[in-house]
Amino acid sequence: MKAVLASLFIGLLALASVSANAQDYEGNDCIACSASVAQLDILAQESRDNLNQKLAKMDDTQDITEGKIRAAMMNMIEAKLGQVDGMINDFGMTSDRALVDQILKEINLINRLIIEL
Repeated sequence: MKAVLASLFIGLLALASVSANAQDYEGNDCIACSASVAQLDILAQESRDNLNQKLAKMDDTQDITEGKIRAAMMNMIEAKLGQVDGMINDFGMTSDRALVDQILKEINLINRLIIEL
């Protein structure tokens, strides 16, 4: 069980490091991007709520290795949520469609990590 959790965690870390190729958009797409970022902000908040619910329901473990894996995953999720907040704040300065795509990718990764936690 420990090996499976460790393998899963390493695999999820590898997914987190993959970067997406994105295209540049201009004009009216920036308006659509702004609306998308507002929706992504809501999704990020829902992810936070899901994490808090998951943590509230999580049983304590006596297994040190499993506890360390859970702690590392929780730290990674919290770091990713902070990264998403930073990207959402950066959008106001750049209005870049690629940033919207990256934010969505990060939120999807966060949600997968929460499910695996």
